[in-house]
Amino acid sequence: MVRNQQTTAKQSYRWAFRLVQAGISLALIIWLLAGISWREVLAILVNAHGSVIAVACALYYVGVILSCLKWALALRVESTAAPFPRLVRWYLIGAFVSNFLPTDIGGDLGRGFYASRFTGKMGAVARSIFVERLTGLAAMGVLAIASLPVIDQKIASGIVIAALIMALLAVTGILAGRAGSATRPQIAGFLNKVYDSGMRYVHAPDTMAVMLILSLAFQTLAGAGVWLNMLAVGVDLPFLTVVPIAALVGLIGLLPVSISGWGVREVLIVTLLTPLGAPADRVLAGALLGRFLILVVTLAGGVLLWLEPDVQHSTSRVDWREK
Repeated sequence: MVRNQQTTAKQSYRWAFRLVQAGISLALIIWLLAGISWREVLAILVNAHGSVIAVACALYYVGVILSCLKWALALRVESTAAPFPRLVRWYLIGAFVSNFLPTDIGGDLGRGFYASRFTGKMGAVARSIFVERLTGLAAMGVLAIASLPVIDQKIASGIVIAALIMALLAVTGILAGRAGSATRPQIAGFLNKVYDSGMRYVHAPDTMAVMLILSLAFQTLAGAGVWLNMLAVGVDLPFLTVVPIAALVGLIGLLPVSISGWGVREVLIVTLLTPLGAPADRVLAGALLGRFLILVVTLAGGVLLWLEPDVQHSTSRVDWREK
């Protein structure tokens, strides 16, 4: 009875949290469109340069290769391996899940599921994905810091304050949802596992250095994609200006205060690029173009998900208790 009540309470909280996120996304988009004509934005999108868009799409798949190289390195630290083409396939499947469902972690769960079922090492796969993500966040943070001298200092100060408030609200909401769901021994056990896992990578500094370099390359490519999207709709700003700003927007957009960053990222990029001389309607068009292209390029993951064969571990079963 108690467990059923706890489950019901958690489900109610999740629905309430999603409704709040949706409300924030909708409010930000409405506020953004209050001063920008939809007709002008659509006209700009219709006349976007196709060749530039094609290059931006190609860069996405290059980025996937870089991410899978990082993932393979992390798996090696875990004494685990899988064929590289499979890692790419699972990564694309995860990207499809992440972009077509309202979550920023669903993709990791998706690729983790297939990798765990193939290797039989759920813990090792989970750690490898966590570290692969963590190095990406570190690289994004470095580029985001590099954006601060580029943008207006008053705007930068406001964004930093807003981001801290958003982070505080997100953490408060997450903690409120999990309150009472874990005991002290469970928390202590979790922290011990985190420490033991971290030591694996501390003893592999060369591998971590390579992963960080790959992460910087990936984040630079991601910023290049944003730069190309803007270029396709007529926003001609310096590459070295757009890339770090894109990292800052992406970093703040990861905070779970809206549905998949909708509204937050669009408002941020319009706020940051228009003082640099870019027309607001074209910047918004570039941001929306980027959203649309991500959906297009990740459709490949949907096809791969449909074609994904059943994976059987050599022992005929997966040991989900693997530490």
